[in-house]
Amino acid sequence: MKKAAVASLAALFLLAGCFGIEAGLELNEDLSGTAGFEFTINMEPMALIMAQLQHSFSGEEGEPDEATLDEARENLIAEMNLEDEIDEAEMRRDIERDLPEGFRLREAMATADGLRMTFGVQVDFPHIDRLPELRFEDPDEERSEQSGGMGFSDFGSISEPFEDLRLIDEGRTWRLEMGTPNPMDDVEQSDEMEMGLSGLEGMIEQAFADLRVAMKITVPGRIVEHNATRVEGQTLYWEFTLETLKDIDPEEMDDVLMVRFRKR
Repeated sequence: MKKAAVASLAALFLLAGCFGIEAGLELNEDLSGTAGFEFTINMEPMALIMAQLQHSFSGEEGEPDEATLDEARENLIAEMNLEDEIDEAEMRRDIERDLPEGFRLREAMATADGLRMTFGVQVDFPHIDRLPELRFEDPDEERSEQSGGMGFSDFGSISEPFEDLRLIDEGRTWRLEMGTPNPMDDVEQSDEMEMGLSGLEGMIEQAFADLRVAMKITVPGRIVEHNATRVEGQTLYWEFTLETLKDIDPEEMDDVLMVRFRKR
């Protein structure tokens, strides 16, 4: 039973160490454009959490020692094949195969350094109304499924970052609205959280302590109104941390980002 609980929580926290998410949107006058998405995962928090859970389940008190932490790190690296070289050519083929019709892959990259991994992609889209169709699949989904782990598909804020984007025609202006990627919200809605496992909420906050989410949008017309953190020319930036995301009302998450701009 304890081993099953550890495996379940390992799956839950597979992306809980994600401390950097950046999404970008560059819109052309004809409402086509380029969408970019990059996230960095630091698995160190997961190693710590797994060590703490194993330490607790074994009946030990206090914090796990360095040897237990090292074992957790080694197990993660082995189980996730992090020492294997990333085949970017194969990754590009997989992404291109799954893109909706009319979308074109511009760039794709993936790197791994110990327990730190980065994945980035840039895609041209034919019209902003179709951008919610864009979905990123796990580059190693098959292995994740075999191990009982979680992949991109289990984290909607990462697999479908533009799902709730809306462009509203207001006559002389366009109003663009969307939510912000929030992997912590994905975790909080998981079955493990609903089970109310002791101490889990505190562990989640520990895992996401360094979370940073950034979004930038470049629009073709003069900006009339916005709620961005800062603006540089025609580009607007929104930046969030764990604390600022926690302050947002969950019922208002779908329209956190807003910009109104003139048509040409």
